Amino acid sequence: MSDRIAIISIILLLLLNIVDATVTIIVIDAGIAKEANPIMEYFLNMGYIPFLLVKFSAVFFASCVFWKYRDRVGAVIGISLSLLLYISLSLYFCFVLS
Repeated sequence: MSDRIAIISIILLLLLNIVDATVTIIVIDAGIAKEANPIMEYFLNMGYIPFLLVKFSAVFFASCVFWKYRDRVGAVIGISLSLLLYISLSLYFCFVLS
């Protein structure tokens, strides 16, 4: 993976993480949904700050790993699957909230 594509992919991943965190808090507060990930639900029950710190830290750490190993097939597959998951989740939220 070229450095340019890796940077764009990581920035997109971080932006989608922010969108996901924001929408998650909104739909949970509105009673529309609940957190599906039991680990993140644990931190969400502690409050928004712990939830956001863990969520952003986990994706930031993964992004650093993706960057470090961007020339390896595993990292390319990992970033691709992560982006596919976040894009799918974002589209799902668009349909649920509309």
